[in-house]
Amino acid sequence: MLIGRIDDLVNAATSISSAISSSAASRKCLTIADALEEISKFPEIFDDQDLYDFAVLYIQDKNQREAFMGLPTDRKVWFLKRRYQKSFTSLLSPGKI
Repeated sequence: MLIGRIDDLVNAATSISSAISSSAASRKCLTIADALEEISKFPEIFDDQDLYDFAVLYIQDKNQREAFMGLPTDRKVWFLKRRYQKSFTSLLSPGKI
C-alpha cells in the first residue's frame, strides 16, 4: 500500500517535471533582434525618432520584450505610445524633481 502510494507520487512528480521541460523547450526565446524587426514594421514607431529610441530601450528588458511581443499586432503601437507617455509622467511625479 505505502509502496504503491510512493510510486504514484514519483510518477506524478515525473509527469510534472516532464511537462515543465517540454513547455520551456517549446517556448521560443524572443531576442532583441526579433523585437527590433517587429518594431520596424510600424511606421508610427519607426519614423518617430523619440518613440523609436524609447522602444529600443524598452525591449532591452526581457520581461518587457516578452510582454510587447505577446501583444496582438493591433495593440503594439498603442501600448508603446502609452508606455512612452507614462515614462514622462513618472519623471514629473513628486520627489522626482
